[in-house]
Amino acid sequence: MSGPPQRGGRSAARAAVPRRQGRLTLSKLGVRDRTRAVLKAFELQLV
Repeated sequence: MSGPPQRGGRSAARAAVPRRQGRLTLSKLGVRDRTRAVLKAFELQLV
């Protein structure tokens, strides 16, 4: 019974790595877009 769980754990770990990277990239892009939007809003208010 030690065989199946090991395979499942390995596949789950491999699947979790790319998913985490994708989430990080999406979050980074979202933060950049938000910062740009905020800066634009401040510029419009100042002008």
